[in-house]
Amino acid sequence: MGARLAQAVRVTPKAASKWINGEARPSHAKKVALARWLGVREAWLDYGQGRMLRDEEEREGRVSTSPC
Repeated sequence: MGARLAQAVRVTPKAASKWINGEARPSHAKKVALARWLGVREAWLDYGQGRMLRDEEEREGRVSTSPC
């Protein structure tokens, strides 16, 4: 997992390992990339609260135009 994460987010395997083990936190830019790669909401990575998964429209970068 660590090697794939490092490659996907373009960091060293050591940096990815530190994130996984809670020894370091990713920068904002890397956190955004990590959230996209995992398909989760950025706020969920920060706080572990709320919905974990992003909506389909968010994943594709689209905004829904249909009424709620």
